[in-house]
Amino acid sequence: MIHFLADENFDNKIVRGLMRRVSSADAEFTRVQDTEIEGEPDPKVLDYAFENEMVLLTHNVNTIRGLYYEKLSNGENVPAIFLIHSNKAIGDVLDSLELIVLTTELEDWSGQLHYIPL
Repeated sequence: MIHFLADENFDNKIVRGLMRRVSSADAEFTRVQDTEIEGEPDPKVLDYAFENEMVLLTHNVNTIRGLYYEKLSNGENVPAIFLIHSNKAIGDVLDSLELIVLTTELEDWSGQLHYIPL
């Protein structure tokens, strides 16, 4: 099972679309705005995702990518992160995320940063 954390500005159409495509036994979804870290700065979001073993979904490509590499260079732990440019077709994003959910586990992505669609 993969547990996703959708960043505050993440397109909820993608979350809803993926929830329709995959079983709740295969994937869980949490939105940052539904947690105690709502409104917190991005480093806190990264820490929360790592501490709760979640894959962060974000459109905040430049900032999150920079924070990811900064944390790595400082020897800090980082979560799995999927960067999704907001101009990508939702269908292509959903296809990639569905494939990931159905064929992999969280451990396959831990500490890695990837662009979606694959």
